[in-house]
Amino acid sequence: MDKRLEDVSSLEISGSRQACLNRSFSFEPGDSGDGVFKDRASASRWLYYGSDGRWHFGSTISKNTGQLATVLRSSLCDTSSPPDNAWEERVLLFGRFFGFQPSSAKVRCEFWEDCRAAWNTAKTSGACNALQILDCEIAEINAMYDQIMSGSEDGEAPKFRQRGRDAWLYYASDGRWHFGFGRAAARSLPGNRLRSQECQPGTLPVDVRNWEVRGKGAGCERCSFLPSRTRLLRDASDAWSWRNDVWSVSAAVEIRGARCSDSNGCYELQHARSEGSPVFKHRTLQHWLYFASDGRWYVGGDADDMCLWASRGSLRSCECAPGTLPADVDAWEEESPLYNGYVRAKACIVTSIPGPDLKIFKDAVLSAPPAVQVTGAAATDWNGRYTLQVHGSCPTRLPSFWKADLDVWLYQCDDGRWYVGHKKHKEKRCPGRGLRSSACRTGELPCLASWDEHRWCYARSIFEPAVCVKVLVEEG
Repeated sequence: MDKRLEDVSSLEISGSRQACLNRSFSFEPGDSGDGVFKDRASASRWLYYGSDGRWHFGSTISKNTGQLATVLRSSLCDTSSPPDNAWEERVLLFGRFFGFQPSSAKVRCEFWEDCRAAWNTAKTSGACNALQILDCEIAEINAMYDQIMSGSEDGEAPKFRQRGRDAWLYYASDGRWHFGFGRAAARSLPGNRLRSQECQPGTLPVDVRNWEVRGKGAGCERCSFLPSRTRLLRDASDAWSWRNDVWSVSAAVEIRGARCSDSNGCYELQHARSEGSPVFKHRTLQHWLYFASDGRWYVGGDADDMCLWASRGSLRSCECAPGTLPADVDAWEEESPLYNGYVRAKACIVTSIPGPDLKIFKDAVLSAPPAVQVTGAAATDWNGRYTLQVHGSCPTRLPSFWKADLDVWLYQCDDGRWYVGHKKHKEKRCPGRGLRSSACRTGELPCLASWDEHRWCYARSIFEPAVCVKVLVEEG
């Protein structure tokens, strides 16, 4: 071989008459420039370079003591070269060592440079954001799988996670795609349920034609893989491509009007999940707003539910296409123990706060005075002292002021005007039936604004200028 030992990423021995010798190894460089190959399935099995100029298969004790009479050894080679395909197996007769004989074992080496280039090419040219497994004899394997990018470094094979479960489709150390669970997938160990035919690095699972499933029969059939009817379909559409700049559109989500009061409040954008969908966390509670495996947004109280895309929570949206943000959903549903399911939440309102506005809102809350005085209104109910109200779970909402003895509020609406009105108007962010100011900048108090007062004229609702109305700030 014309490549050096440090260029090898992994090595697989196959074809030996002794099944226990057919194993996969990963390369571990040494401090002095040499290296060893460690068995991926067992921490006590190694391929090491001996003092006789050969590679040997042995245990940890054999490696540490430098034993040469091992069960398998290579032909003579240089210490900087990976082993070739000429191998010898140990001959034992009545428990005594009688030398070595030629072996049918073959070695397949994977090189770092080739593997990185192949997988990077596959990720860019063979886009496969999601895939679906069909017709597998094991029913639980038939599902949708999404490509996970966070745990896949540059040059590594992508992994696909089943929606709603900690089950994976991954490229294992034996050069096959396997179905397995968390621990095996993390270590790239061969699974024992579904596997593909052997394929080269850079081959995506949707490009593999032949699959094998573990036999269900008795005896040796149970330990063997049989041909499977499994089919894989590619989903490379943009439907699963969440927009990169979610912050500018929805840095926070405000939920109000839900019957479950814990669901109401402000949810701020967190770091994106591995599959790219945004996640929002309640400002003060351990509640999450996330996109689940059934194509709905859920408000849940468990981070584990979020990580596994669990389809449960006190509040959920209607079904929507991936890429749809919470504020763009048409309808929401609340969990109802009475009906043992979900019912339409007619009063629930979900709105987004864009990133640029979020900073303005926070600054407005921090700079707002503890109270203001309203004077000069013709209707005496509007005059008086209004105290600052900051919702504990939603400090990113614009500040509003409440008159303690009446259901009267001073708040800024979406049109930039400040209004004096009742709570129902404030919650809907619509003009109140009291006073209104001239347009102000977002978060700016109407101390210098001109005011109009509401009145009825022949059953018509109108605002007329109120010259005497003033808003005075109380110092804290």
